Amino acid sequence: MLDLAIPKQQAIVLPGPELAAMVVDHMTVHCPPTEHGDWELGQHPTDRTIGVVWRVGTSGTAQAGVRGSILYRWLGSLKDAGFTVTPRTDMAVFGRPDEESDTAWWLSADGWALAAVRHRAPVQRTMPPRPTPSVTVPLRTRAADLRHPLSGEFPESLTFTYKPTGVEVIADYPNWSEKIPHPAVWLTDLAETHRPALSPEGPR
Repeated sequence: MLDLAIPKQQAIVLPGPELAAMVVDHMTVHCPPTEHGDWELGQHPTDRTIGVVWRVGTSGTAQAGVRGSILYRWLGSLKDAGFTVTPRTDMAVFGRPDEESDTAWWLSADGWALAAVRHRAPVQRTMPPRPTPSVTVPLRTRAADLRHPLSGEFPESLTFTYKPTGVEVIADYPNWSEKIPHPAVWLTDLAETHRPALSPEGPR
């Protein structure tokens, strides 16, 4: 008899009750409901993929930008945990597969792989770090490459945080802020033009 078991370090979970339970556990711990957005689980009627569906939070608001930002955070959290997940704009999980929304309403999870989990090595420091300088720069023009992929909104300002490993760029949208993981050259150049002067005690 052939042993077709998948090695533990390459373990894969496909759509079904086990995957649904894993998604619930992750969302409960890492993405708890807030006043701006709640979630519930659904299942695609044909391919059995798991749907993480956005619901209105206790605040009662349903702005597309708020929904988009929350779904985007859930998307990143699930991907970091090893889930295969994509944002969806169709209404299939609501029983209306032929309808499309301008922005995503739900996330489709169709698997989990242990090998996909990102393991981060602990950071070791021998001395307390200096204060990290940062500066916020208002934006007067709308740059196409800063448009949010889910909500379609443009940031009102950029916050640059200067770390030993490089500059961190945060896009400040009207209702939330979000890190830009791979900033374009023009953004890093803009950050350098606004870098604050440093003294031995820290930024001035």
